[in-house]
Amino acid sequence: MAQTAAGLLRIHAECETGRLLAAEMCVPGAEHLAHLLALVVEQRMTVADMLAMPFYHPVIEEGLRGALRDLAKDVARADGSDLSECKAIGHDVLD
Repeated sequence: MAQTAAGLLRIHAECETGRLLAAEMCVPGAEHLAHLLALVVEQRMTVADMLAMPFYHPVIEEGLRGALRDLAKDVARADGSDLSECKAIGHDVLD
């Protein structure tokens, strides 16, 4: 259903480098999200690398962007062009 959220996603990264190490999820219909995260770990991408990628709307990967923004606050070298420091504007899809 549109504009509903369900499930749990945890992303793990190395604090010193921001490199994504693993993910845990229990999310309905997220097979392609699992594939994307496996590729990210295999390619040794960082939180900043992921946040620089486009996140199209409406797709389940938008939830990944939120998790990455939260993680970016706790890892080194997570700065980038994501605008994650901007204040919320009151639209769940965009915040």
